[in-house]
Amino acid sequence: MVMIRVALITVIAVVALGSGVANALETRRFLGEGSSDFGLELIYARAHAKRQAEQAGFTDCVELWKKEGAYTAKVLWECTR
Repeated sequence: MVMIRVALITVIAVVALGSGVANALETRRFLGEGSSDFGLELIYARAHAKRQAEQAGFTDCVELWKKEGAYTAKVLWECTR
């Protein structure tokens, strides 16, 4: 009888309080690089970062920084899923 009470109390506690496992978001960063003689380097860098993120299954992204040079650009995206 005592064992049944303990099991019942445990089940009630798990149902009432939850299992204790939180849904954590996964976060990753992607570095996109691009180069162009026609001023399209930033567009190419963003497309590169986007392609990497989508291939990894990430769709919610924010651009953390960008660095533009004369013919090259780099962007860093942080993405969550």
